[in-house]
Amino acid sequence: MLPPVIDPAPTTKIERDGRPIEVDTSRSVDWTSPARFERLNQRYGRWGLARMEAVVRLADIWCSALSEERT
Repeated sequence: MLPPVIDPAPTTKIERDGRPIEVDTSRSVDWTSPARFERLNQRYGRWGLARMEAVVRLADIWCSALSEERT
């Protein structure tokens, strides 16, 4: 992992449902991710982990499409 770069202005302005929101990005990095990825990779193997990711992504796409149909 590369060393972190400290952002002097750790906020981002976005718009959601027509309202401006200011998001604090200083806590958006999860430094435990590499270790968790290694544990999951050892447990399920790279193809098992890829399969689980595909299932979650497809479920997310399906749920998003379903909610858009209802509106």
